[in-house]
Amino acid sequence: MTLLTKFATKKTQTAYEVLQNESGYFDAPQHQVAAVAAPKTVKKYMFTSLPQTAEALVARLNADIAKVDAMQDAFGKEITQENIAKLSAFLTANNIAF
Repeated sequence: MTLLTKFATKKTQTAYEVLQNESGYFDAPQHQVAAVAAPKTVKKYMFTSLPQTAEALVARLNADIAKVDAMQDAFGKEITQENIAKLSAFLTANNIAF
């Protein structure tokens, strides 16, 4: 066998390669394939330069309201109350129920 014929001969396929090349062998049957839904677009609102969902903004507002009463620092409490007022005004302006 010469060097040229050694590399020119075709390698026999394994049983796995034969099955892999068959169309539909590794594909799931059509009745088992779930229809892929289009990704649901979620509207994001720009508050403090960060795009956030309405649910995240409402959760943030509720968390701030819950912690403001327990705050000991007067300056921090004042800042948190200002943030609550800004966020609630923003949510009201965008017709988001909270």
